[in-house]
Amino acid sequence: MYLFRGDFGSVLHTGDFRWESGNERVQLAKETLLSVLGGERVDFLYLDNTYCHPIFSFPPREDVAQQVVDFIKQHPNDEIIIAIDNLGKEDLLVHISRALDIKIWVWPERLQKMHMLGLNDIFTSDTSLTRVRAVPRYSFTSETLDGLNVMCPTIGILPSGIIWGSSATQKDVGSVGLSESEGHSSEQTTDSRKRSADGSLKLDGNQIKPPWKYDEYLYAFPYSDHSCFSEIQEFLKVVLPKNVCDMVSSYSVDIHPCHHFDNFNCEKCTISERETTREVRRNQIDVILHKNHKREFILHKNTSWVERGGHLQPSGSKTDRDGGCNGKGKRVAL
Repeated sequence: MYLFRGDFGSVLHTGDFRWESGNERVQLAKETLLSVLGGERVDFLYLDNTYCHPIFSFPPREDVAQQVVDFIKQHPNDEIIIAIDNLGKEDLLVHISRALDIKIWVWPERLQKMHMLGLNDIFTSDTSLTRVRAVPRYSFTSETLDGLNVMCPTIGILPSGIIWGSSATQKDVGSVGLSESEGHSSEQTTDSRKRSADGSLKLDGNQIKPPWKYDEYLYAFPYSDHSCFSEIQEFLKVVLPKNVCDMVSSYSVDIHPCHHFDNFNCEKCTISERETTREVRRNQIDVILHKNHKREFILHKNTSWVERGGHLQPSGSKTDRDGGCNGKGKRVAL
């Protein structure tokens, strides 16, 4: 995060962040932030509001990362394709690599970034060394997985928080007060779902749900580098901003913090009223998978190698779910 001070007051920019409870790094960050603020409120907060709506609730990343590892272990004869962006999800990939003692394939441009981060021993561009590959999310579609499974059994993993919002839809959401004097929230909501002690939503009574099967070969996991609603709520209690500026807009759900929290102003923010609609989870995941293939070329100008599908060919470690692929890349008859 970046904190600026001057005649304009204090400005805090969060960037993408998680405010996970029980995390040692977050606890250190809280102590550091409070020390720097010196008991003063932030005048302007630029907030990562990607999931600033009570329908969004997901577990800490460490828990979900282990869930992904366990899932991969349960499919020892499948190739694994993980959809990621050009940046982010590094912690997830590192956790998988170390837990399974394997390297993870990434495309050449991503490999350069991993080397810049000092992760030379974890990632590779040699498909013969591993059955686990991380591929650009914009090239990751259900149709792609169907094609790969003609050659070798392949399972797709989509780590994202957005899918896990609409699974717990609600009719009415009130505002959550941020008490400057008491330092705790008072809920004013008609939401009938149960909340845990830390304020996070419990979906069907479970803190961590099983991976959601989107179709025959694709599974979604609630892993996100953006804070969910309860984490944003806890963060705002610490910072107590006077003005909040949102950094993300959404046309499917209202995620502006001023519509969900009290005790700060937004008149100096650039805000446009947006019609709130509820989208089913399948519609949200379809956006992620970019079934409109024309968008692929807009999102990635340097696609000469990616367009040829080099990152989605079967790896050298050819397997099938009961024994393996033959030398020609065809599935072995059972």
